[in-house]
Amino acid sequence: MFASGNGGQKGDHCSCDGYVTSPYTISIGAVDNHGKSPWYAERCPASLAVAYSSGDNTDQQIVTTDLGSKCTRYHTGSSAASPIAAGLCICLLKVA
Repeated sequence: MFASGNGGQKGDHCSCDGYVTSPYTISIGAVDNHGKSPWYAERCPASLAVAYSSGDNTDQQIVTTDLGSKCTRYHTGSSAASPIAAGLCICLLKVA
């Protein structure tokens, strides 16, 4: 799994990333809490799925571990959505 990118506001496109377009990669995008594409999302025809991240700064963001045995409450973007999707896939594989 690989994050599809957060450069949408700058006009970036995920097709320029070799990892996202690899046939061995599942590209994951992000959606906000309304199920809409967030402002930072890159156009990405290679994306197979999306997972929750956040849209605005007012949206609930992802809480996760951070460096130095700490937590952060402000992890966002497709970089936050991709690990969520990977965790769900692992759970599905364990059940199967």
